Amino acid sequence: MGDSLLTDFVPWTTSYLPGRFPEALGIVALYLAVLLGPSFYLRRRLGPRAWLLLHRYFVPAVYILAVWHTFAYGSDVKVGNPIWVTLWAMQVPVAAAFAWRWLAPNFGRHRRSG
Repeated sequence: MGDSLLTDFVPWTTSYLPGRFPEALGIVALYLAVLLGPSFYLRRRLGPRAWLLLHRYFVPAVYILAVWHTFAYGSDVKVGNPIWVTLWAMQVPVAAAFAWRWLAPNFGRHRRSG
């Protein structure tokens, strides 16, 4: 999407001024996702608290940045367009699950005895 490979991977370097901020959001989301991905395989080394902290705060941040990038930069995503309506409709279950997780964090968890 950028002018060159540099602008595809370095935030704020595109020559397209209206797209600088949305493109930067997408690049930052990409880097955070790439860093968080391997944490699944390193979760034992990270420890449960660190891994939970990463996934509780950074995964939603990556998702929000990526969605914001899509709505701000997507040429097909214009207000009132069926794609725009569909994308917003797809956010409803995600937002509901996120709210449920934050409002009832211990619901359904069983404590280990001993």
